[in-house]
Amino acid sequence: MERIGVTGQMHGIVYLDAEGTAISPLYTWQDERGNLKLESGKTSCEEIFEKTGYTVSTGFGLTTHYFNTVNNLVPENAVSFVSIMDYIPLKLTGNTSFITHTSDAASFGIYNLKENAFDVDAVKKLGMDNVALPEVTAENKIIGYATV
Repeated sequence: MERIGVTGQMHGIVYLDAEGTAISPLYTWQDERGNLKLESGKTSCEEIFEKTGYTVSTGFGLTTHYFNTVNNLVPENAVSFVSIMDYIPLKLTGNTSFITHTSDAASFGIYNLKENAFDVDAVKKLGMDNVALPEVTAENKIIGYATV
C-alpha cells in the first residue's frame, strides 16, 4: 500500500458544493478583507470579537467566511469549505466527506482549543450557519483511496 501526505498553507478556505467540487477561489491567509469596514463601521475582526469574544485576524478562514456571509458573497450552492490541503485529497480520492485536521481547523479561528472543536454556538451567533463546518479530526487518518 502506498500513501501520500499533503501539506499547504493554513488559514485559507475554498468553498465546496455537495459533490466536493471547489466553487470559489482559494481565499488565502493574505485575504485582507477582514480589515475592511462593514456597514456597522467596524471590521469583520472587530465584529467577531464583539459578538463572540474570539480574537481573529484577517485572513483566518472564518474571518473570510464572516466577511463573505455579511456581504452575500458565499457561493449559492456552497455546502461547506475546507483548506487547500484538505481539498487536494478529496479530489484525488473522490471523497465527499469534508474533513480537516485540528491544526488546520484551529487556524480558521473561532475554535475552542480545550474542546478541540469549532465553537458552533459562536458561529451561529455570527449567522454563519449557512454552510456546514468541516468535520475535525486529531488523527492522521486515511480519508480515501486514489481513483485515478
